[in-house]
Amino acid sequence: MNTVCYLLIFLFEQFVSYMYFKNKFERKRNALTIIICYLLSFAVQFSVSLTGMAELNILSFLICNIIVVFVCFSTSIKQNIFNVLLLEVIMIATYPVSLMLDIQLTEYMNDASVMLFETIATKSLYFLVVYIFSKISFKEKNKLKNDFSLSLFVLPLSSVFTL
Repeated sequence: MNTVCYLLIFLFEQFVSYMYFKNKFERKRNALTIIICYLLSFAVQFSVSLTGMAELNILSFLICNIIVVFVCFSTSIKQNIFNVLLLEVIMIATYPVSLMLDIQLTEYMNDASVMLFETIATKSLYFLVVYIFSKISFKEKNKLKNDFSLSLFVLPLSSVFTL
């Protein structure tokens, strides 16, 4: 039961990650390449989760998402790292839901129903927060002609021209 739950957790996390980055950045690869990248990321993260080390899981999420976003989406390194860290912080911030529900952090290892309930609660909150962030943030454009700051040059240029 735990293995199936972990499979679903990591698949869901990959879906949320894709949804966020698709709304945030332009794709630079075709759909098949993106699916393959996310499936490879899923396989790596699931394999790392089998070690049972939470710190390694967090690190694998960070590294895998940085690589996938770099390969699949048009973004700068700073934007990539910032947005992946944002997802990481949101994911970590959803775990206190377990504490609010008075569930001990290690209790999910002993009881499958607790793991299922905790997973649904935390991942639903994670999805909701990431979805809201993806809708309120602007899609990043790497082209200078679409940059709003370019329009700020109009007033000084027109002043120079008038003088």
